[in-house]
Amino acid sequence: MKPVEDQSPEVLAAVYSFGNALRLAIIRRLQDGPKFRAEIIGDLDVSWTSASHQLQYLREQGLVIAEQVPGVGRPVRYSLDPERVDEVLQAFLAYFRGDSLDAP
Repeated sequence: MKPVEDQSPEVLAAVYSFGNALRLAIIRRLQDGPKFRAEIIGDLDVSWTSASHQLQYLREQGLVIAEQVPGVGRPVRYSLDPERVDEVLQAFLAYFRGDSLDAP
Protein backbone atom coordinates (compact mmCIF):
# COMPACT_ATOMS: atom_id res chain seq x y z
CA MET A 1 0.00 0.00 0.00
CA LYS A 2 1.40 3.38 -0.98
CA PRO A 3 1.26 5.96 1.83
CA VAL A 4 -0.68 9.17 1.38
CA GLU A 5 1.60 12.19 1.13
CA ASP A 6 0.73 13.71 4.51
CA GLN A 7 1.12 10.51 6.56
CA SER A 8 4.21 10.49 8.76
CA PRO A 9 6.25 7.35 9.45
CA GLU A 10 4.60 7.21 12.89
CA VAL A 11 1.10 7.26 11.36
CA LEU A 12 2.07 4.46 9.00
CA ALA A 13 3.61 2.48 11.87
CA ALA A 14 0.29 2.78 13.72
CA VAL A 15 -1.76 1.73 10.72
CA TYR A 16 0.41 -1.28 9.91
CA SER A 17 0.99 -2.32 13.52
CA PHE A 18 -2.43 -1.78 15.06
CA GLY A 19 -4.34 -2.57 11.85
CA ASN A 20 -3.03 -6.13 11.73
CA ALA A 21 -4.96 -8.53 13.96
CA LEU A 22 -1.97 -10.66 14.98
CA ARG A 23 0.33 -7.68 15.60
CA LEU A 24 -2.35 -6.02 17.69
CA ALA A 25 -2.86 -9.22 19.70
CA ILE A 26 0.89 -9.47 20.34
CA ILE A 27 0.99 -5.85 21.50
CA ARG A 28 -2.00 -6.51 23.76
CA ARG A 29 -0.31 -9.55 25.33
CA LEU A 30 2.91 -7.61 25.93
CA GLN A 31 1.01 -4.93 27.83
CA ASP A 32 0.87 -7.44 30.69
CA GLY A 33 4.67 -7.60 30.79
CA PRO A 34 7.58 -9.24 28.99
CA LYS A 35 7.07 -12.62 27.37
CA PHE A 36 9.08 -15.22 25.57
CA ARG A 37 8.12 -16.11 22.00
CA ALA A 38 6.89 -19.53 23.16
CA GLU A 39 4.48 -17.82 25.58
CA ILE A 40 3.14 -15.57 22.84
CA ILE A 41 2.69 -18.55 20.53
CA GLY A 42 0.87 -20.46 23.27
CA ASP A 43 -1.35 -17.51 24.18
CA LEU A 44 -2.36 -16.84 20.57
CA ASP A 45 -2.20 -20.37 19.11
CA VAL A 46 -0.16 -19.25 16.09
CA SER A 47 2.81 -20.78 14.31
CA TRP A 48 6.41 -20.04 15.27
CA THR A 49 6.94 -18.51 11.83
CA SER A 50 3.92 -16.19 12.08
CA ALA A 51 4.89 -14.97 15.52
CA SER A 52 8.51 -14.47 14.45
CA HIS A 53 7.57 -12.40 11.40
CA GLN A 54 5.19 -10.18 13.35
CA LEU A 55 7.61 -9.71 16.25
CA GLN A 56 10.35 -8.77 13.78
CA TYR A 57 8.09 -6.16 12.17
CA LEU A 58 7.15 -4.71 15.56
CA ARG A 59 10.85 -4.57 16.51
CA GLU A 60 11.65 -2.72 13.27
CA GLN A 61 9.00 -0.14 14.15
CA GLY A 62 10.53 0.25 17.61
CA LEU A 63 7.36 -0.86 19.38
CA VAL A 64 8.82 -4.09 20.75
CA ILE A 65 12.19 -4.62 22.39
CA ALA A 66 13.96 -7.99 22.29
CA GLU A 67 16.30 -8.88 25.13
CA GLN A 68 18.46 -11.97 24.94
CA VAL A 69 18.39 -13.85 28.24
CA PRO A 70 21.43 -15.88 29.27
CA GLY A 71 20.79 -19.59 29.29
CA VAL A 72 20.50 -22.69 27.20
CA GLY A 73 19.36 -21.82 23.68
CA ARG A 74 19.81 -18.10 24.42
CA PRO A 75 16.08 -17.33 24.72
CA VAL A 76 14.74 -13.91 23.80
CA ARG A 77 12.25 -12.03 25.97
CA TYR A 78 10.02 -9.46 24.26
CA SER A 79 8.55 -6.35 25.83
CA LEU A 80 6.85 -3.17 24.70
CA ASP A 81 8.57 0.18 24.46
CA PRO A 82 5.75 2.18 26.07
CA GLU A 83 7.17 5.55 25.02
CA ARG A 84 7.33 4.49 21.36
CA VAL A 85 3.84 2.97 21.51
CA ASP A 86 2.52 6.25 22.94
CA GLU A 87 4.38 8.27 20.29
CA VAL A 88 2.89 6.20 17.46
CA LEU A 89 -0.61 6.28 18.95
CA GLN A 90 -0.48 10.04 19.51
CA ALA A 91 0.68 10.64 15.92
CA PHE A 92 -2.15 8.45 14.65
CA LEU A 93 -4.75 10.24 16.78
CA ALA A 94 -3.48 13.66 15.72
CA TYR A 95 -3.69 12.63 12.07
CA PHE A 96 -7.14 11.11 12.60
CA ARG A 97 -8.44 14.30 14.25
CA GLY A 98 -6.99 16.40 11.47
CA ASP A 99 -4.65 18.34 13.71
CA SER A 100 -2.40 20.74 11.88
CA LEU A 101 0.63 19.06 10.36
CA ASP A 102 2.69 22.06 11.47
CA ALA A 103 1.66 21.77 15.13
CA PRO A 104 4.32 20.55 17.59
